[in-house]
Amino acid sequence: MCTSTNTSTGADIFSLYYVDWCPHCKTVKPEFQEFAKNGFITVAGKNVKVQAVECEKEPEKAAGKPIKGYPTILLEKSTGETLEYTGDRTTEAYMAYLTQQYS
Repeated sequence: MCTSTNTSTGADIFSLYYVDWCPHCKTVKPEFQEFAKNGFITVAGKNVKVQAVECEKEPEKAAGKPIKGYPTILLEKSTGETLEYTGDRTTEAYMAYLTQQYS
């Protein structure tokens, strides 16, 4: 399902959408922030922006996204395709997922 596009930046974006009061988000956030610490990762020669978005503090970044609950992790491709990540919440799993997407 695609409800928004990412054609303005030209880069693919892997994002964690969360809220501070959510107990599940508090569990996922530290590992994701460690994964996202450089802001970008390179996978199979493709630069992917990685970010954590607090939806109540940055509602403009969450607007129009297919967020049904928290936390939600999305891969937004520059082609306009948006994919929800549903795998394990570890750095290794994030990397394996992105590698699969770009190989």
